Amino acid sequence: MADEIPTRRLSKLPAKTPPIIRRALMAVYGEKIPIPETIQIDSRGRSRARIGPIPAWLTLSVSAVYDFPDRKAGEFADRGRWDSSIGLLGMTMGRVEQTYDGEVGYQRVGKIELRSDEKMTESLRRRLWADSISLLFPLIGSDYEVRDLTERTATLVSEDGDPVAVEFGTVQGAPISLSYERYQADGQRYVTVRMEFDGLKTVNSLPVLTPVRTIVDGLPMNEAQVESVVFNPSLDKVEFVLR
Repeated sequence: MADEIPTRRLSKLPAKTPPIIRRALMAVYGEKIPIPETIQIDSRGRSRARIGPIPAWLTLSVSAVYDFPDRKAGEFADRGRWDSSIGLLGMTMGRVEQTYDGEVGYQRVGKIELRSDEKMTESLRRRLWADSISLLFPLIGSDYEVRDLTERTATLVSEDGDPVAVEFGTVQGAPISLSYERYQADGQRYVTVRMEFDGLKTVNSLPVLTPVRTIVDGLPMNEAQVESVVFNPSLDKVEFVLR
């Protein structure tokens, strides 16, 4: 792990940390768990879309930025931004900006459509919590609730009451899937989002769960491989409030 990134030893975690979380942290990070202030993760893959009436897989690029509030204890991110684009044959065909500023969620599709309402806020807050869980290190100090605990599964509920169901692997103990509900604006309904991971890959000294397959109500929607991780990037030019 990079020298400039503070770490916490696994043995120093709060006594209330469930064994299933300790095993997952050990599987991914070993004894020393990183505590970055900010992190940027860039991924590339493909996304399901339609070109007119024809279903197709388009290229997908996602850049995600997370801001962590408690630098010493380790907490899940309180602000996040996701910039996504899809394309075909090198041409960009669509862009989506999504942000959560700690209180309100925003989404802009293309250059015009901007949405910010209660359901959008809830959905992006849940996405931020799920992403925090997939990174694992935010679980070392976050005030979250563990429900429905079994040998391989647990539901982790954030301070805001957002539940994410986690399935852990039987061999190493790292997460192999996350599931949560979000509101789908274009369908005016709630859907179940499932993120599946094949294993671990070390990118810029950080072990990450990748590739990530996203399945919505049983339908595969996209898959992406983490390509870049930047620790403590400056957030001076990152907008968490879209206008």
